[in-house]
Amino acid sequence: MNKRISILLIGIVTIMITSCTPTPGRQYAGLKSNLEVERMFRTGEMLPQFKYYFNGPESVPRALLALDRKYILKSQFWHEIESNKQLQEWISEFRRIDGEFDDIEYVKVDYRGIDILAADSHRIGMIYTRYHWVVAWKGEGNDIYVLQPEPSGTQKTRFHRFYHND
Repeated sequence: MNKRISILLIGIVTIMITSCTPTPGRQYAGLKSNLEVERMFRTGEMLPQFKYYFNGPESVPRALLALDRKYILKSQFWHEIESNKQLQEWISEFRRIDGEFDDIEYVKVDYRGIDILAADSHRIGMIYTRYHWVVAWKGEGNDIYVLQPEPSGTQKTRFHRFYHND
């Protein structure tokens, strides 16, 4: 009986360890903060070489994504932006709420521009987001996966220091 329990526990631990390791062959995209990306988004103009998406509520998205038209976005977290007017309205709202308190994630709203880079360091996309932790990877062919941005640990640390005077 003890031998069965030991084998079962070893099996469970093995499954847990292997499920936490990165997927073999997954090619993660490089991500790099970039003030130029911030300036590009703040103009509110959609550049023709990119397809645009938003993440989060349509009233005030958490993030905007511009993806090179050569790539196919594989994600349920992003929705295509059809209108340049809509993008301009969101950018205007982002300016208004920048610096305010995000009562969902308990961080200060601080929009940042981030480049999404291929393995050879050329730009394949850009994100303008209030949450700075982003994960993206290249799939087969021209498929690209971009998870929805989440608050980074440093955002939460800065919030805690700012509001709690630690």
